[in-house]
Amino acid sequence: MVSEAMLSALPRSLLMATVLLGTACAVSIFSGCALLVSVGLGGERGKSDLVVRTSNEGIVFLERKAKDPAAIIVLLHGFGGSKDHWTRFADHLPDDAWILAPDLPGFGDSPKIEHDSYDLTSQSERLMRFVNERVNERVNERVNERVNERVDERLADERDGSARKFHLIGSSMGGHLATLLALQHPDRVQSLVLFNPAGLRGPVPSAMDELTKGGAEPLLIKDAADFDRLLALSFVIPPRIPGFLKDHFAQEAAKNFSFSQKIKADLAARPAPIADRLQTLLSPTLVVWGDSDGVLDPSAVPLWRERVPGGLVVVMKQTGHGPMIERPQEAASLVLTWWRSESKRRAVKVSGPEPMPTSWSASTSSPKIRAPVTRR
Repeated sequence: MVSEAMLSALPRSLLMATVLLGTACAVSIFSGCALLVSVGLGGERGKSDLVVRTSNEGIVFLERKAKDPAAIIVLLHGFGGSKDHWTRFADHLPDDAWILAPDLPGFGDSPKIEHDSYDLTSQSERLMRFVNERVNERVNERVNERVNERVDERLADERDGSARKFHLIGSSMGGHLATLLALQHPDRVQSLVLFNPAGLRGPVPSAMDELTKGGAEPLLIKDAADFDRLLALSFVIPPRIPGFLKDHFAQEAAKNFSFSQKIKADLAARPAPIADRLQTLLSPTLVVWGDSDGVLDPSAVPLWRERVPGGLVVVMKQTGHGPMIERPQEAASLVLTWWRSESKRRAVKVSGPEPMPTSWSASTSSPKIRAPVTRR
């Protein structure tokens, strides 16, 4: 049996890679790789008080409940990612926040249905049904608990999940999806946080773009060399992974290769353009970009600043494509600082946002604060 002590002795970089790549490892429990992945992911989830659940439509998600939540925070991963991309980041979010981190349909442990389309418009419809279902279920639980008459009356008025607002945080493709949702449902998205979002590309080709020109598909994994390429593109300092584990991940990822190609084709066949609509965003918006992103080049930063004039765009130094994975504490500290600034700005109704840095290299984290939401 693998103990918690044994788990803690594993190199942090290996556990990070396990979180990044681990959902590809769906094998027998008798496999040493599967045991490592299972224990590693379980340990990471446990540290953040996240539990695995499944929705009525089969969407598998991580959830951290709060008894009387001040906020709902929904976390959306990128292409080829999973719910576990958010485990360490979630550990630094407010204790009174209700966290939902789904495997988007077609990814991770969620359903992969050949005849369904996984374009972003279809995904946005599925995601809203998911959020409404979760809110309705939670409201029913709280009403049934009958904590007190005031709470019961408030929750009963919100029994329809379509009335509840939530904070939306997305990474890469998940950032594109999150932006689309904020544009479609401005009355629901209370704030929007985007890590290295897709949807608006800069003028400079990224390292991944250059590989794609040569016929490679860096986001589609077929062998161990593909993993090395993906890690180099995604991290400033790629984590070290034992060769046997890389080989195993590659074998498992290869099983989903054709379905990943289908998703890419669906995305291309029915694009969801947002570039010309960004100026109409009503939700307070924070964009965070790693300055060493090899997947989506940081030359997009000035475009986001120009097209989201009411938002804040910050560059994280010495950071790659996934700040919430590579620097979870600093990324969460930045989000909390921005939330606090937004709450204060809106409370005093000043004409513009408080001055905040446009580059970020925090060495210490902010303490956990209450979620910046006034309960309805």
